[in-house]
Amino acid sequence: MSLCPKAIITSKPKRESWAYEELWDTLFEIDPNLKVVRSKFKGVYLVYLSSNPLEIYNSFTRYTHAFISTVVPSLLCKNVNELKGEISSLIACVRSFFGFKSVYLKLRGRSKVLQEYLPEGLRVVDIPRDLEKTFVLEGIEDIIILSIGEFRSCGPGCHVLRPYEVLPSCISY
Repeated sequence: MSLCPKAIITSKPKRESWAYEELWDTLFEIDPNLKVVRSKFKGVYLVYLSSNPLEIYNSFTRYTHAFISTVVPSLLCKNVNELKGEISSLIACVRSFFGFKSVYLKLRGRSKVLQEYLPEGLRVVDIPRDLEKTFVLEGIEDIIILSIGEFRSCGPGCHVLRPYEVLPSCISY
């Protein structure tokens, strides 16, 4: 199994086991061989499957999800140590291509070291609602996933990132 998940999914507070069921029910349709790993962070799941990011997005918009909070399909996955020196240039490349102004950032555990490498003046947002172009950096320990797209609803209080299909050359998957 690759260390890089195809998506990071978070549950609503105190709804972890129900969210786990919901994500299994949703993703089993597109890949019966999927693997869901509960991270050591409460309500955070790493999803390993063979589908591409757009298929993951489409599967979550087909149904209403009551227990899932965010779904972030991965366009690029890196080890934290690989990304330290690249993060500023990667953000600059994506910013110039799409013109976004903010980053949805969730760094947990050892991945928090990346904060010191972020460019100054970058607006970091916690809640993905009402953002059009969004650059997502989501980290779990040594793994960072990057994604670019627009958050859409997948149920009451549920947001799934619709990844862009046209990407700058600095991102490849």
